[in-house]
Amino acid sequence: MSRSVESRAISGSARKINLRAWVYFFVALLTLAIAMLAALAAQVASANNQIMTGAFLALIALILAGAISVTVVPYLARRVGSEWGRYKVSYRITREGWIYFAVTVLVGLSAVNTGNNLLFIVLSAMLASIIISGVASRVTLSRLELSIDFPERIFALQPVLATVSIHNRKQWGPSFSVSVEPNLTASRVISFDRIYFPFLSRASSQKRRIELNFQHRGMYSQSGLKVSTRFPFGFIVKSMGIPQPHEMVVFPSIKPVDTYYEILPLISGEFESYSKGRGMDLYSVRNYAVTDSARTIHWKASAKSEMLKVKEE
Repeated sequence: MSRSVESRAISGSARKINLRAWVYFFVALLTLAIAMLAALAAQVASANNQIMTGAFLALIALILAGAISVTVVPYLARRVGSEWGRYKVSYRITREGWIYFAVTVLVGLSAVNTGNNLLFIVLSAMLASIIISGVASRVTLSRLELSIDFPERIFALQPVLATVSIHNRKQWGPSFSVSVEPNLTASRVISFDRIYFPFLSRASSQKRRIELNFQHRGMYSQSGLKVSTRFPFGFIVKSMGIPQPHEMVVFPSIKPVDTYYEILPLISGEFESYSKGRGMDLYSVRNYAVTDSARTIHWKASAKSEMLKVKEE
């Protein structure tokens, strides 16, 4: 009961903090919109030779923008740093991305040289797509958790199946085109093939099985995994290392035994032994000795020969 109450309290406080952040965000948008309108009004007043009115409106616009930059922006920046700055994010531009950036530069140079408004509109759309790509990929990687489970007993030179699980902790949005692979920049890595998850719905988890093969016995350890995405346009591969410490012991390899020893328990008693001993089949009949037991006397042979005979089995 105490743990459930504590978890509810934590989730309730997190909701309050998120609500406060959203309030700050919309207040900042509204204040900046008023500041922009004041700046435009100041420009119009200056064009109509209303110097004092224009100066007053420009001062209001500066005060509003300065107040937002001093109060709201640091608070939102701290939240971004605490939630998104937890893991190191790396970028890699793909071949398609380099082509797209080259075309964007050409369109920008053409727009500046010609002064064509249509080219400026196209340039703004292309730049906006780059910004959207960065934001969407960062949102896709946010609040993802990874875990890998190994079997209890692992033997060298014997394939084993491990389970890689990915959890999407976002309550409001899915994740697209996510790949999981070993973090080669980590100090200790267990290598395996890349795993691809095309879609992760909100507050859900998926599992994939991977085959591992350890060449040598001993202690193996892993310090982290890497999750990456090319969503939405494939211009940039954004990856993020997630700590996932794990240690395991790999036992020596098991060699197969000889086929004869495998089937020996199944054929016990099927073959006769060619050495003397206590058995069920008659081996020979000989004369009775003083050291022989009365149980071994062969009475039929003794009656025929009129002297005691002993059977050997």
